[in-house]
Amino acid sequence: MSTVDEHPVHRAARQLAEWAYCDSMIELNRSKLRELLSEDEQTSGYLPSDEQCMQFICGGDDGAPPPDLVRDFPKTHAWLEEFWS
Repeated sequence: MSTVDEHPVHRAARQLAEWAYCDSMIELNRSKLRELLSEDEQTSGYLPSDEQCMQFICGGDDGAPPPDLVRDFPKTHAWLEEFWS
């Protein structure tokens, strides 16, 4: 059995989608997540790590996503906010 490396944007989208489902039973469109993450990556220069994906969905100590993720991924954050508004 061979292991195929997952593209980083696909991994981040999968992590966000899995956390959204585990946290709130919300099914996110991964294609849309990949699109928004790719756009935000162009300006931020990075993609969120697995831990940052969890924090993005589940929030930090105050229940909100960390400010640095909101700042660095504004398009992704705005779209995700639609599901928790």
